[in-house]
Amino acid sequence: MTFKTEFFGKEYDIPDGYLAVKTRACSARINVNLDCFEKTELEKAWLTYEGCTNVFVEHTYTKTDDDPAKYDDGIDRSRSRGYVVAVHYDTDEGVVYLLLAIDKAYEELCDLILDGSLGAVSMGCNCTLYCSICGGEFDDCHPCECGACPNLIGTQRDGHLVYDIMRDVNFYEISIVAEPADQTALFYEVIDSDSDSDKAEVQNLDGTVFDDSIDSFVE
Repeated sequence: MTFKTEFFGKEYDIPDGYLAVKTRACSARINVNLDCFEKTELEKAWLTYEGCTNVFVEHTYTKTDDDPAKYDDGIDRSRSRGYVVAVHYDTDEGVVYLLLAIDKAYEELCDLILDGSLGAVSMGCNCTLYCSICGGEFDDCHPCECGACPNLIGTQRDGHLVYDIMRDVNFYEISIVAEPADQTALFYEVIDSDSDSDKAEVQNLDGTVFDDSIDSFVE
């Protein structure tokens, strides 16, 4: 059996025994971890969330035992708590939205979602990092051309904040978290088919004021 829910003008089936969670996943901005998505990159990358079956809690998905059958690229997929039903990208806002199905067999997790204790997500992706100052590529072992990244991320260089720009993005997981790095990555609707109420509003982003001391919108 299934129940239907609407997501950006289309109806989707959610299996009985699952919560439907509608959430902002990530946006074109500099987050509190000093990671930046550009709108042009999200326009290319958002579809990589289609068919994703990796929905974790607090990015907990690493290897836990020696059974190789459980793992793919170091990910313990038995730790997934649901899957991505649908994805939408708002080109004007520069925001990726997800419709998630969360397995109610994980009762403690679902209770925390339904009472509002957990109401945010954090993306997981593979990407190439570029310096916001010189535009050069870098990683943990190889600095960029100007030397600002990675060691000086979060500091100022000639009056400009040093942060990393993520490109060549491939999303491979979404995690339910208590404190998102992207302050806008909040649930805005949770539906429990067994509830007396068809729809339980968990987060309403209309009129919400976000801390922009670090976050900023990026074209």
